[in-house]
Amino acid sequence: LLSAAIVELNGKSCCVAMTRDISERLEAERRLRESQATLRQTLHSIVDPLSIADVTTFTYLDVNDAFVKCSGYSREEIVGKKYWEVPLWMLSGDQSADFMKLLSKGEVLNSEALIRTKAGAEIPVLTSTVLLELNGQQCVMTIARDISERKQQELRLQQSEEYFRSLAESSSDVILVINQEGNLLFVAGAGKEDFGYDVQEFLGTSGILLVHPDNQLEQ
Repeated sequence: LLSAAIVELNGKSCCVAMTRDISERLEAERRLRESQATLRQTLHSIVDPLSIADVTTFTYLDVNDAFVKCSGYSREEIVGKKYWEVPLWMLSGDQSADFMKLLSKGEVLNSEALIRTKAGAEIPVLTSTVLLELNGQQCVMTIARDISERKQQELRLQQSEEYFRSLAESSSDVILVINQEGNLLFVAGAGKEDFGYDVQEFLGTSGILLVHPDNQLEQ
């Protein structure tokens, strides 16, 4: 680094020059550029939507390609904007509690949320968020995993269980479901009224309790 000035010495104009070795600074800047390039390459290689934002201003600093694809917004429409300027996250009371947990513990893992895309579609996601420092700036990094398929499977399972329950309840017989340990898991059917008491009280207990004492030795 060179600095020079014209001064007068003994009635003569002279040039005074000073130099400073900045090799270490240049090397540090080079390493920083390489680190930033590596970080950016890593972020964009992640297949799940990922965003980095300033934790104090809630301004998006960067998003990866998966985030752009999932949200429907371009990177230019997101980076530099605050959370509320891009209506992506459908926040609830749970998310507010998660934010307080993030500030106190530094991370919130596997929290369910909804992303509303630019087209208006709602995508259920499982998010993990951590606090970290990037270039001296406190940031929050969020990774979201699309769980639409899992939610659909849960819905199909629920519908299947409800269908089975409705069939069982409409039966004129008694339907019992007992696990390998012999514990009663499910009772249905009009015939259950013949027991004379609420058999639901026996759920989780041994199914042998529903057998008449005279017949238990035969079981």
